[in-house]
Amino acid sequence: MKKLLNKPWVVALLACVAVALVAQSVLEKSPRRPRPVADEVAPESGEDFASEGAPAAGSLTEALAGMTFPDQLPDPFAPRRQRAVEAAPEAVEATPGSTDTVRLSAIWAQDGASFVLLNGRICRAGDTVGPVTIASIERDGVWLTHWNGRAFVRVGQDLTLTTPASPAAQPRTATHEG
Repeated sequence: MKKLLNKPWVVALLACVAVALVAQSVLEKSPRRPRPVADEVAPESGEDFASEGAPAAGSLTEALAGMTFPDQLPDPFAPRRQRAVEAAPEAVEATPGSTDTVRLSAIWAQDGASFVLLNGRICRAGDTVGPVTIASIERDGVWLTHWNGRAFVRVGQDLTLTTPASPAAQPRTATHEG
């Protein structure tokens, strides 16, 4: 190939072909029109395609002619608006006599951050799910803090917290001396 490009007659031939192609594209009077598409498959039962919901033969051109486009299209390179971030649910206080169960389903690392799937919800360290807060995420489980201290939960395990009911308050009887 290098030997051919060193010959002046080959370079002159390539230049003439390039000039001819450029001239043809510039001098075209009308824009290119799509070729009319012949019906490639005729319906066997003699039914019309329009009865099945497909457009009839001339309706495609009419539909394209009837389309309207907005005057100004959105800029695809413009910075996108930030979506409103949903506020995290507030911490739920443990009520006496309640039982709460937390299940750890998965742990993974993504872009340098660790995530867990806790009760079907994707969380990070510091997030609160029900009565527990995720203290730290390790390779084989998570440390959870709750009203009674800390607990380590491995993947696939459940943590059940039972808040004991406080003893019923004894009514005070007033003493009346007299």
